[in-house]
Amino acid sequence: MLNIFRILRIILLSSLLILVLTANISAESQPEFHFSMSVDGKNEKSVAAGDVITVFFTLERTDSAEPYTMYAFQNEISYDASFFELVEGSLFLKDGITARDLDARDHHRELYMNYISFSGGAQWAAKTIIGSFQLRVIAENGVSVIRCLDYGVSQNDGKDRYTATADNITVTVSNNCSVVFDSRSGSAVPSQTVALNTPIVKPTDPTRQGYTFTGWYTDVDCTTLWLFDQGVSANLHLYAGWKERTDSGTVVTLPFADVPPESWFYDSVCYVYRIGLMNGVSDTLFSPDSGASRAMIVTILWRLEKSPVAVSAVKFADVADGMWYSKAIDWASANGIVDGYGDGKFGPNDPITREQMAVILWRYAKFKKKDVGVSTNLAVYTDADQIGSYAIVPMQWACGVGLICGVEENVLSPKTGATRAQMATILQRLLLELQN
Repeated sequence: MLNIFRILRIILLSSLLILVLTANISAESQPEFHFSMSVDGKNEKSVAAGDVITVFFTLERTDSAEPYTMYAFQNEISYDASFFELVEGSLFLKDGITARDLDARDHHRELYMNYISFSGGAQWAAKTIIGSFQLRVIAENGVSVIRCLDYGVSQNDGKDRYTATADNITVTVSNNCSVVFDSRSGSAVPSQTVALNTPIVKPTDPTRQGYTFTGWYTDVDCTTLWLFDQGVSANLHLYAGWKERTDSGTVVTLPFADVPPESWFYDSVCYVYRIGLMNGVSDTLFSPDSGASRAMIVTILWRLEKSPVAVSAVKFADVADGMWYSKAIDWASANGIVDGYGDGKFGPNDPITREQMAVILWRYAKFKKKDVGVSTNLAVYTDADQIGSYAIVPMQWACGVGLICGVEENVLSPKTGATRAQMATILQRLLLELQN
């Protein structure tokens, strides 16, 4: 009997130990973090033009004071390039952390910081000083906010992030804020100086030949409409939104039920549909999420060139004469725009990957005698190592001129097949680039 009680006691103690260990493992596997930015230990700072501020950047574990295993983190610190300039040589970082000062698509710059452990994780203290950098104030008036964007601490598998929060810093030169109107190829609209927390006087709508004005937006992609009854909290850039008109002066009306006006690809589909580059898969459907094929992109470029007949071409074993794409592929092959897979085949019906599209468009731009020397640093993308060697230079160009962007922040997805919506968007960007 005594042995039975002893065994039961051992089992009970073992179960409790397992529960404690499981709880500890669970707590260790789900830490929470806070990205802290400060100037003089605060999140607000009054300055004058010409002042230099030092921004300190810290990563702190908020659920525990215990050390933890750091696998990877990133943060994009965004600052207004019309308000600040980064002081050269002022960036100091903890060992192993890299940073790049990148030009964003709007008037901002982004100080992109990241860390990756290549040894299965590193032990970090619960509160770790990441580093510091200095910004020189170049604005004469107004308020600006330095923001943390797309920040996160990665879990071990790299697929998910732990819960994290972040600070912003508000820097004030004066209570009179600058409001700049970017009409984006429309008629000029004068800037305004507006007292902090007071509304902007709505200007006269700009005009642009061939387009209808849709309003002022706070972002360059024109997704967030500015309401003129709200007060300004900082210096502001507003961007004019436009919808292309037909020659008759009316806004393009699409017959496709699956391309709603609020979709991110609406304007691009309008553009390629109006000029006859892309049609729907039926009278009422465009199928924006369907994959695009290799034959499709080549045929579209061939149509851009008024469907010429190829003088000579490499014949691919899987491109039979008389197919809807045959003449287009013959033309592209004859002009060095495509060269197939290298095994005598082209794969006309294969999905076209994003890196393959970059290569074809790069070669087409060269065919058009355009400068393809523009480049960008692909290292900002976490999956840059997946780009095929043949596609690195074309992808640098395509990303550098804005034809191809990440499918997510810092994820390029070069091997993923492009959708019809993505193709429409990239084609619109290509034609605008070729016009420059």
